[in-house]
Amino acid sequence: MFVGRKRELAYLEERFERGKPELLILYGRKRVGKTELTKEFLRKKRGIYYLAEKLPENLQLKKLSEKVIEFFDEDIITEFSNWEMLFKYLASKHDRYILVIDEFPYLIEREPGIISSFQKGWDEYLSDSNVFLILTGSSVSVMENSVLSYKSPLYGRRTGQLLLNQFPFNEIGEFFEKKYEFDDLLKIWGTLGGVPFYLEQFDSDLDYYGNVMEKIYNQNEVLFAEAEFLLNEELREPRNYFAILRAISLGKRKLGEII
Repeated sequence: MFVGRKRELAYLEERFERGKPELLILYGRKRVGKTELTKEFLRKKRGIYYLAEKLPENLQLKKLSEKVIEFFDEDIITEFSNWEMLFKYLASKHDRYILVIDEFPYLIEREPGIISSFQKGWDEYLSDSNVFLILTGSSVSVMENSVLSYKSPLYGRRTGQLLLNQFPFNEIGEFFEKKYEFDDLLKIWGTLGGVPFYLEQFDSDLDYYGNVMEKIYNQNEVLFAEAEFLLNEELREPRNYFAILRAISLGKRKLGEII
């Protein structure tokens, strides 16, 4: 069941209905629901969804080529030999369609020069086409520094951007079919925040403390190791951060005590 995001969907719908070429940047922290939002937006429309992987450039292009060729169902080509060839092909399509490239940072991680290929592709082909291109990313720093910043080759090309945040407190009850009272929702909010992936892990048939025991303290559940996973994923040297969290968990509250 898709929950919430009415404002974000309305924004995407409004941009889509304009009928103009779009290059939208959608970004936000991991687990916040970017993939589900784009898939919900795509659900009743003509579009291609591609999830980038940590692969060499030629394999990324090959996989995306397969998605594009399958979508347009044409036998004129088996794959594109370079990015320019792909963009030129996409620009030749007359009907309105959506192309979502999810986790764009994976695409440029090994080959930063791909950003310049996208800039050229947009300037020379896609900016006059019927494409609705969405680039998403979970690494906020990469999206802000490599895609949105003044130094990025894509600077000035985007037609809009959407920073996807956590759900506000007054909307988290929708995840539990409104089975919890205010006090329980407040405890859940204090524990999980408004991150949809975390909220989905809780079982509305259990009370708050039952969920904590079953979904957080249980070593077989994803929430048990989530904090450690995030720190290792986002930080180059997570040891100091683990030490800070350990100090806080032992009751240290003041800066001097934590140090």
